[in-house]
Amino acid sequence: LYVVNKLDPAREYCFTVSASDGAGNMSGRSNRACATTPPDLTPPTVPTNLNVTADTPTGITLSWPASTDDGFVAGYRVYRDGVLITTTADTWLTDSGLSTETQYCYAVQAFDAGGNQSALSNLACATTSWKHATIESYVDVQWTAIALDGNDKVYIAYYNGTYTGTNVQVGTVNYATIVSGTWQSTVLDSVAPIVYGSLSLLSNTDGSLHAAYYDFQNSRLNHAMNTSGTWTIESIDSNAMNVTTVSMAHDASGNLHLVFNPDGNVTYMTNGPGYWTSEIVGRNGVIYGNAATCSIASDAAGKAHIGYYDYTNGVLKYVTNTSGSWVTETVDDSADVGLHTAIAVDAGSKSHLSYYDVSNGDLKYATNKTGYWVTQTVDSVGDVGPSAAIALDANGHAHISYTDATNHFLKYATNASGSWTTKIIDGHTYVEGMVSYPGAYTAIAVDSIGKIHISYGSAGHLRYATNR
Repeated sequence: LYVVNKLDPAREYCFTVSASDGAGNMSGRSNRACATTPPDLTPPTVPTNLNVTADTPTGITLSWPASTDDGFVAGYRVYRDGVLITTTADTWLTDSGLSTETQYCYAVQAFDAGGNQSALSNLACATTSWKHATIESYVDVQWTAIALDGNDKVYIAYYNGTYTGTNVQVGTVNYATIVSGTWQSTVLDSVAPIVYGSLSLLSNTDGSLHAAYYDFQNSRLNHAMNTSGTWTIESIDSNAMNVTTVSMAHDASGNLHLVFNPDGNVTYMTNGPGYWTSEIVGRNGVIYGNAATCSIASDAAGKAHIGYYDYTNGVLKYVTNTSGSWVTETVDDSADVGLHTAIAVDAGSKSHLSYYDVSNGDLKYATNKTGYWVTQTVDSVGDVGPSAAIALDANGHAHISYTDATNHFLKYATNASGSWTTKIIDGHTYVEGMVSYPGAYTAIAVDSIGKIHISYGSAGHLRYATNR
């Protein structure tokens, strides 16, 4: 019995047989026998886990696991932005000669010798000129924060935590940097980050690093400072309950300004007098879960600007002490809006906020740079806007990183061109043998030459993206 494989379906094949002995003598041929292979009606399996990576400013590499077929897979069709660009027998492709700073989206389709074709793979997108790095794997990233020093060196802080049940949390606050040329990660403090989230990181005017974070298990708000390579930690509120958000900024004199929300009270702290002072400046209601509800920025005069989500009323509010006393304004009450709020202040002391429209699943933006509040919808395709973070460049243009919760993408938006443009920075990523869904807990910074740096979680990985 002899089986001939990899024949074309629905085609006649004819065979003859000859016998041979050990001396190499051959008999005559047998009668000719013919058979027609049955038609192949079964398509190959759909290619899954398509991964795309922008390797160069003008090139993107695609890779995917092989499909299977009841016969054999003859090849794959590769589509870029819905248009067939090539056919290949390999499970990878480098698409070169692309435009810089441009988003491209790909899908792959398998076909067999019978002409059957699979459905399209998952859509995977990448933006040229963006580079990505996996800083740490096999971590449960609960939140990230990013900071740049005066030399544009990158620092990232993040929660790594696990919920073990029955209100028991274990975890750490970690700190990562690439100052040495390669990413190095260390544990800053042992805490219990799960259930309640958010932390903040900044590089001060004197080059010192500062982190602020919540220790849920001990109900403490902590401030950590690194001035000479060693972290020192102090508790600045030892009775902070139900905190979901910690945000920190510094002014031109190096004084720290901080906002957090114990028991739903928007609370402002500063060490400007030489010691920490605290006062309640608003109320956003008690919120459970990892959700940013308030954010702070400082202007050139050292005044505080705070955006916060009024959970009780479902509105976005803003409070500032620029006049010498605290004044509160309603920024947006068009729907249930203001969750995942983030704020930045420009050189003219005008505020810019990014936030999530809970009712409509949209990313929104608000600014008072014209003297009154103007709101805009930045992205409304799918459920977008969770984990939003905002930073401004030297020209006062806004740059926002955020999550596409529908497609599990990391996205980026900017109004630097005069109107809003959005890009997918990291789509479904195939990292270390598993599918990673990027975009959670984003943080963003803009460096001295206007380039973007983003930290984010990605299904068991801490990731970093930049277009520098």
